[in-house]
Amino acid sequence: MELIMMRNLTTAQNTVLEQIFMDYLEAGLEGLSGASGQWPILFDENIEPFSEIDFGLELAAMLEGLDRRTIPLHGEDPAPVAAVDASVVKLAETPLGPVIGLKAAVVERSDSVRISIIGPFLKLVRLNASRVSNVFTAVKDEFRLFERLVQLWVSKNVQDRIVLLDGTLTVSADRCGHLLAETLEEACRRGNMVIAFAKESNLLRGASLLQTPPDPPCIVEITDIVRKAWTGLRCLGAVYLAILSHNIYPVRAEAYPVEKGVAGFSRLLTSDVLRHGYPETLALAHLYSGFNWLDIVAARRALLTDYQPRIAEMLSPRESFLAPFERGHHEDSS
Repeated sequence: MELIMMRNLTTAQNTVLEQIFMDYLEAGLEGLSGASGQWPILFDENIEPFSEIDFGLELAAMLEGLDRRTIPLHGEDPAPVAAVDASVVKLAETPLGPVIGLKAAVVERSDSVRISIIGPFLKLVRLNASRVSNVFTAVKDEFRLFERLVQLWVSKNVQDRIVLLDGTLTVSADRCGHLLAETLEEACRRGNMVIAFAKESNLLRGASLLQTPPDPPCIVEITDIVRKAWTGLRCLGAVYLAILSHNIYPVRAEAYPVEKGVAGFSRLLTSDVLRHGYPETLALAHLYSGFNWLDIVAARRALLTDYQPRIAEMLSPRESFLAPFERGHHEDSS
């Protein structure tokens, strides 16, 4: 397993990574030394921001006649696979804004499995009352930017592969959307096929969307329906309901380039292990990108050593108000 630490990017192998991330990293904790006073330090608040643009529930009413749009898949020649995922955890609150930890993993599978971990590193999210409505929105936006930068780096460093991303290829006209468009164009120039899988989607409620569930593996294209349903958003790839193995629901998946979508799914069948229709390599990327106990301890030490804040306990109004009235887990419910 290869560890790519964000403060050691001087090797020739990581030249592109350094170019992509340097400005972002230099601004990581800039100005934090001026955040005097007590910091409420948090060490167990993992965040899974549902940052991708998802189907509205009203779209279900438009998905009629999908059985006639089913495309059966047949395995083709295998290809190497590269999967990317990232995670974020909020570590502390300061007078300037929250301090978060960011971490990503790239898992490559061919004859063997190679795992590259990017990070973890700390980032101060400065709150701007005129632009950001709440802390969660600010953290979510910072996480999306970090994940897009990692995806761009991967697109510049792999060739002739199936690249698996977490989330969607549907974007709005913001910086993250432009970064994803650049990532897909770069991946295509290097002979890669990109497939994005959404772990969470309203479509996962929709096993009933297919009146007669077809035999897997197959995909059902709904790109034209999605484009009619949305305004102001851009589908960079083709949008599918994917049923790649015997599972009880279709999975939302999007492929780029559009004209190679069917071929991409067909090659994925013979290139990766599919568990409940979800690629194992992408699941591994999710696993290794998550923060573990040692990551949290290291982040705590870095904050306490470098900035020496006075630690304050986070107060919970909910617990203060309702604890006397709530039944504890140890109490008998009878």
